[in-house]
Amino acid sequence: MLKKILLVLALLLLAAGGVVFYLWNQATALPEWYEDPSSAPAGADQTWVLVPDAEGSGEQGPKTYEMRGFHKNIGGMAKARKAVKASRARRRGDQLEAGMVVDMGELDNAELSQSDNDFLTRARKAFPALSDRDVYIGVEDRPGKDGLSSAAKLRVGDLTYPLSDVATKLGLSEPELRRQLNRELAKMNANQPGS
Repeated sequence: MLKKILLVLALLLLAAGGVVFYLWNQATALPEWYEDPSSAPAGADQTWVLVPDAEGSGEQGPKTYEMRGFHKNIGGMAKARKAVKASRARRRGDQLEAGMVVDMGELDNAELSQSDNDFLTRARKAFPALSDRDVYIGVEDRPGKDGLSSAAKLRVGDLTYPLSDVATKLGLSEPELRRQLNRELAKMNANQPGS
């Protein structure tokens, strides 16, 4: 009987370890478009560029626009810019995905404004395992003229979270988090691709 109990416990521990490993890999996954900044080719940065359709795809649909390096457009990020390795925003029709690969270990609380410092401290408490590594953090939505919708999601690696859940983890209200994200999206001109 004791052997059966030990075997069941061992299997449960193995399964729990597998789940933790899977979630860790999902949370730390970097996007396929990310390249080491030192090896990235020079190109159009910080402006919306029309992405050609895949050759021979024959797809007729909304056009896709992309902007790389949008974090360089955001003036308030000057002190934190060294931590951002790359950024990309992509608009296809009304669907927006915008995010950055950030080296969380490079973010120095002493160099940030008080509000950014408070936000970073809350983020590190909410996601402590991601503190000292490259992490993709982005937002996905079909924003309207007033900004992000109630269906907006925050992406960390390959995991997505509703804004309400993220706001709760960060100790913010959902409208407050949405306002902060809308301000940043406005700074990068996210609603005006191709202009």
